[in-house]
Amino acid sequence: MLAAYHRLGPAAAVAVRSSATGEDSADASFAGMNASFTNVSGDDALLERVADCWASLFSPRVVAYRAGRGYTAEPAIAIVVQRMVRTERAGVIFTADPRTGDRSLVVVEASFGQGEAIVSGAVELDTYVVAKDGPHLRACASVTSGSRSCAAMTAGTGGSSSPARRPGGRPPSGTSPPRRSHS
Repeated sequence: MLAAYHRLGPAAAVAVRSSATGEDSADASFAGMNASFTNVSGDDALLERVADCWASLFSPRVVAYRAGRGYTAEPAIAIVVQRMVRTERAGVIFTADPRTGDRSLVVVEASFGQGEAIVSGAVELDTYVVAKDGPHLRACASVTSGSRSCAAMTAGTGGSSSPARRPGGRPPSGTSPPRRSHS
């Protein structure tokens, strides 16, 4: 693992993410339950975060969730190490409306900063509901604008990022609100 990490360059910043078998199914959703870490840099930090990620599979919260659904088999998990990319905005795109299942819509939930702020629930998201027109997006059907009061930004080599409060709800410096199309 360290040899592969070293090929990314000296002290490369990486994300250490969990991917458990059966993480999302008709009966359960483990999304966000197992640990993931962003902005991990250095050999010792990487090894520590990989161990922490694996150990999260046995946290009281995850064990209780599995027990509540009658899962008795030994859980399995993969740990994914990915190079971090610099970002001013992050989001999740659903190819169908997750609330209604409507496959004629694309739903985008986004915020300023890194995706950590999204998955942690630390920010109110900008939500875009867009109609599909074949393989092209046709128009923005509705927009709910988030507060932009905080954003997860790179925290150096500490191995994690945390939401940084932005005074007055301003976006991180050097950023501007996304352009919105209403038709």
